[in-house]
Amino acid sequence: GGQAGIKPGDVLQECSAVTLKTGKEGAYAKQGYGARPFDNFERITFDTRGQTFDNVMAALGSNSERWGYFDVDLKFARRADEAKE
Repeated sequence: GGQAGIKPGDVLQECSAVTLKTGKEGAYAKQGYGARPFDNFERITFDTRGQTFDNVMAALGSNSERWGYFDVDLKFARRADEAKE
């Protein structure tokens, strides 16, 4: 946790998102009793630049304990005029 040097005005550039692994569509339904559902999911880096607010919120919300992920990765950028301060 912590602020990690983030200041007001910093812009979110990337965040982690969880997605179904390629080629795994429907694989969980085909596995037997006791299969772990989050084995079919992977974490990716989602470029937030140019995305809608709803898309960014969906990416952030996909980082769920339900899929085996307990944190969120964030990458911020500082505006050039504020970076000099």
